[in-house]
Amino acid sequence: MPGDKGVEILGEVAIVQEYSSFGLYRWAELFPDKVAVDDGRMSLTYRELAEKVDMLAAGMKNEGVKKGDKVFVSIPNFAEFIIILFACVRLGSVVICGNLQFKDQELDYLTGLMGQPKLAFMNRAIQREIMERAFPELKIVTIDEKDESLEALGTLFAAPTEVGVNMFSLDNDMLVVFTSGSTGVPKGVELTVRNMLIPMCDMIERFHADSEEVLFVPVPFCQTSGMAGILIAMLLGGKLVTATRFDGMAALELIEKHRVSLQFCVTTMYAREIDAYNSAAIKPDISSLRTGTIGGGPVVKEYMTWFEENADCRLLNFYGMTECAGMIAGDFEDSPENRLNKGGRPCRHVTVSILGGNGEKMPVGEQGEICCKSPGVTRGYYKNPEMTLHLIDADGWLHSGDIGIMDSEGYISVIARKKEMIIRGGYNVFPAEVENLYCRRDDVLLAAMLSYPDGDLGEKIAVFLQMKNANHPSAEEIREYAAAHLAKFKVPDKVLFIAEMPMLPSGKVDRVKLTEHLQKQRV
Repeated sequence: MPGDKGVEILGEVAIVQEYSSFGLYRWAELFPDKVAVDDGRMSLTYRELAEKVDMLAAGMKNEGVKKGDKVFVSIPNFAEFIIILFACVRLGSVVICGNLQFKDQELDYLTGLMGQPKLAFMNRAIQREIMERAFPELKIVTIDEKDESLEALGTLFAAPTEVGVNMFSLDNDMLVVFTSGSTGVPKGVELTVRNMLIPMCDMIERFHADSEEVLFVPVPFCQTSGMAGILIAMLLGGKLVTATRFDGMAALELIEKHRVSLQFCVTTMYAREIDAYNSAAIKPDISSLRTGTIGGGPVVKEYMTWFEENADCRLLNFYGMTECAGMIAGDFEDSPENRLNKGGRPCRHVTVSILGGNGEKMPVGEQGEICCKSPGVTRGYYKNPEMTLHLIDADGWLHSGDIGIMDSEGYISVIARKKEMIIRGGYNVFPAEVENLYCRRDDVLLAAMLSYPDGDLGEKIAVFLQMKNANHPSAEEIREYAAAHLAKFKVPDKVLFIAEMPMLPSGKVDRVKLTEHLQKQRV
């Protein structure tokens, strides 16, 4: 585990012995006065964090929360989230991760799916009203942004001696995380302690990280990427810095203030940091940056290159999904060629295979679906066995839904989402290829490609473009650009300019909203 030169890989028994509650109590003993978390409202040392976790766990136990019980949490990136998370880990209870962006339809669906939790921690009044309407007897603790002294949580605190035995176990259910719903209703993904712990150890190994790391984690804690940031910080004994709202310049100022070395951001956040830095008259000092995560997308290479050139910071491609954390990753010591142009290799505890349509293993260099076996693979979708059967086959392979290839060195490149593939006149067209082409233009900020039905070709292609400036080429000029670089069947039939690309909290393009917009355009 964490050390001066990265990670020592331990067996599962040793991990549980050494890193109960993801290392929190270990570091509280070794580095009691070291700052563990700073959310801009408050900072807590490892000793303080462990004490608050124990007091909350004792109080929750007094409220009747026990192993396996559901605790609903829908609050911003506050220090309280981390206290609640580890109190639940201590008790063996399950955190149901609510998303602050969810509105009435999504929350009505969620409440119907999960049933009444034992306890809830919430922030938004509109969400609380829906929860109170669904569960009139539910005890809800409201966490306010202005609360800088843990006043709300303090109403539950009890003497730590009452918490009892630490229920930490690899087999405990730990989380239900809801997917972002880019193509449909959110799905609840069940994750155990094992699902989260072993992949985080793998990620630390790829980062070559140690206890001196300062992590900036602005991505929502309710998502697996934000959760990964919390758990990796705790496993390392590092310092976690977060923010409740993201602003490019504010992020750069936090990096300079805290000497951040490792970032967990989505691509849109990196874009805002780059824009803020480039437009700043006085450049902030970001020389402390060493590495960070970045997901797949059309502009990944551009952002990775920028950070290498301006901060000597090696962003690493991390490929995974809510259903399997930390599947494929770059390595800090990878060559620039591999780091910038490939998706990385399977992590230490992961087996990846590229499978064809009939489940056959595809030869090196040939396309197929990326499938994996790993300790990080979910046990399934919450209360949805039918969808789970589609996710994990009879041989135990998790089907990612992504098309990719593996080269002779084991590096994997993701080509496209299987479900997003467009069949135009009998030809397969992968949106990512066309989106990447447009995003290489200096005047394009974001691109997203969809299909719409056509009686002759089956499907036609529409591309949405968010341009950097109002003065931009015409739709026909944009089509001609694609025609000069791509086969005719890949050229968009329709080009639509959009002022701001709709995005999900995860940083992905909201294709549902784009589809609705496209349908209105065609009426």
